[in-house]
Amino acid sequence: MKNVKELGCLITACFIAFSCSSQDYEKYTLKELNLIGPVKSFTTKTTKNGGNITEIYSFDEKGNLIEMNNEYSNITINGKPSRNKEIYKYNDKGVLTSKNLYAHSGAIIETCTFKHDKHGNRIEALTIEQPSGNPYNKYSNIFDENGNLIAYYFVHLKYGNKSKWIFKYDEKGHKIESKDYNDDGRFEGKRTFEYNDKEDVVAENFYNTKNQFDFVIKYKYEYDSIGNWIKKMTFFSSSKPDSPSEILERQIEYGANSKMHPTVNIDKVHNENNVDSSQSKYLRMLNEAYERSLFDIRVSHIFINLSNNGDTLKAYKKISAIREKILAGENFEKLAVKYSDDQSVSDHKDQQGQVI
Repeated sequence: MKNVKELGCLITACFIAFSCSSQDYEKYTLKELNLIGPVKSFTTKTTKNGGNITEIYSFDEKGNLIEMNNEYSNITINGKPSRNKEIYKYNDKGVLTSKNLYAHSGAIIETCTFKHDKHGNRIEALTIEQPSGNPYNKYSNIFDENGNLIAYYFVHLKYGNKSKWIFKYDEKGHKIESKDYNDDGRFEGKRTFEYNDKEDVVAENFYNTKNQFDFVIKYKYEYDSIGNWIKKMTFFSSSKPDSPSEILERQIEYGANSKMHPTVNIDKVHNENNVDSSQSKYLRMLNEAYERSLFDIRVSHIFINLSNNGDTLKAYKKISAIREKILAGENFEKLAVKYSDDQSVSDHKDQQGQVI
């Protein structure tokens, strides 16, 4: 049964792809991420639902994100944790122009291209499937005069889905409200945000389609001696309010020979309140960057139903045979139509859409 589970994960995991769009403005530089100090890279480890997700972010000397590597402990390929990576490219002015997503095999499976306005605001991103070269989805951003993202529009070019998010900010530039709308303009709910004195989000309040309070997600942090957080705990009020449902730990590598911070002991964790606020621009939503990516995970699957006869050996042999066909280069979508027990496969082929 364990092998059946691993093979089922393999068939699904091989075709997971992260889109370049999200429910918010993605952040690709130290400045956008609000990281302080001479950060060279950082590694995050998220513990959630019994599995670990490890992400390694690397920056160039200008503070631009140039590579991100992911590893998923609870998704295995050939007995090893599933991995993928993203490579970011910039022009000679330091403006992000594209990023490529690489699968576990090393093949490019998606490319994202970006457009900016004269102020450097990222106003458009287009996701292109590889190697087909077909446009997959697109998002557009609208900014106010202060550079705050006030509207985000998403279009799924393959399936025609549309979504919209409208944001509000306080006088300090903190996002305090996000309203969601579906493709026909109907209100789908909203979130409001609360911050601590270090400008980190400590609560997200969720409201339903009737604009009535539904539930709250709370966050607690631990900080290093520079003022960047290195541990973030997530608490869901609807489950176990006193027990974190997710723990995000981050190890930050600082550059050497810095006049501002010549030595940094990142293991010295404290919550002192005497850090100069003028120097303390903290990373506010790195964990949300990961959470937003979950909204853009595109999943393909071939479903084998054990309930037909309960014969796990027969199902295992069928999955193995399908896997061999995939590895031999046969078209996944055609195999899904032919072999999947999912009755809706004729409508959506192998695609499960975006996981929310």
